[in-house]
Amino acid sequence: MLGSELDLGSALDILGQMSQLAQLQPTGNWFTDGERIFGVSLPHWLLLLIGMFLLAGMGIAVLVLVLVLSRKKKKRAAGYAPDWQRNPGAGQGNGFAVGQNAGSAPYPAYGQAPGYRPEPAYGQRPGYEPDPGYGQRPGYEPEPAYGQQLGYGQRPGYEPDPGYGQRPGYEPEPAYGQQPGYEPEPAYGQQPGYEPEPAYGQQPGYEPEPAYGQQPGYEPEPVYGQQPGYEPEPAYGQQPEPAAERTFGPGEEPVLTFTVSYNGRIREESHPLRDRIVLGRQECTVTLDPSDKTASRKHCEILLRDGAVFVRNLSGSQQGTVLNGRRIGRRKETDAHGAGPEKAAVTLEKGAPGEELVPLYSGDELKLGRHRIRVTY
Repeated sequence: MLGSELDLGSALDILGQMSQLAQLQPTGNWFTDGERIFGVSLPHWLLLLIGMFLLAGMGIAVLVLVLVLSRKKKKRAAGYAPDWQRNPGAGQGNGFAVGQNAGSAPYPAYGQAPGYRPEPAYGQRPGYEPDPGYGQRPGYEPEPAYGQQLGYGQRPGYEPDPGYGQRPGYEPEPAYGQQPGYEPEPAYGQQPGYEPEPAYGQQPGYEPEPAYGQQPGYEPEPVYGQQPGYEPEPAYGQQPEPAAERTFGPGEEPVLTFTVSYNGRIREESHPLRDRIVLGRQECTVTLDPSDKTASRKHCEILLRDGAVFVRNLSGSQQGTVLNGRRIGRRKETDAHGAGPEKAAVTLEKGAPGEELVPLYSGDELKLGRHRIRVTY
């Protein structure tokens, strides 16, 4: 217990000393207050040494320059001339030839030195025998010049070989088909007893098949549009407007069955038709799949007028409504009073007076966006 208290006390003392050292602020300047040698600080000693080295280098350079100049002056005083003055052929000198400086003897010319003996010329040495020229050696026979050589077969003792088939006793072989006893084979179709086969269609008893459409009892099918009782469909835009047949009496409420097909899924729902049935993606009697962005929130409506069923496109649907493959309406840009597209969309969406009423019969098919809806009643 005592040892642990002493250790704790010593640790606290050390921490106190470290905090005091951390609070001390450095004072003085290292350049002036650093370590001193003979009363001079160390940085001053370094500057002094650098200055001494510079002065010593300058003194050596001056000494070398003085020595070079004095040497040149001594050479000129002794009459020394440079190479371009001692060689007359190298430029305009003072007239002295090589080796003719003042106080010197001239050099003898090449071959005039005392005791000089010239070497004998080539072929004049004692015992020298010249080599005979090419073609002058003993026993040499020159080759004939080009174009004067003996031709092939003109050499002495040459006997030419007789040609092929000219050798003594040679008998040529007879040509093909000329051998003794040779009998040629008859050509194809000329063999004895050969009977050619009749051509196709000329065989005995052959009866050709009648051409297509010429068979007995064949009756051609009528051309499309010429069948009995065929009535052509009217051109687009020329179809007669279907009359709104009265199918329900006063006070009757027809029940409409909707078979909705979308993305391979089919569902069926029924609704009574009192005033109108609205079809669309939001807040409608028949709600379409919200993922079909090509269908409008309120796409079309089905109405009961004078006992007949009608369908009308609402102006809010941009794609329009397709009834049995025919588009019956699309969005209008302005209303009857010339208002903008925003006001027209709101006004026509409530009652859609600007769109046409088209009769809707049982079994007709509506296409709203990517939805296909069959209506029966």
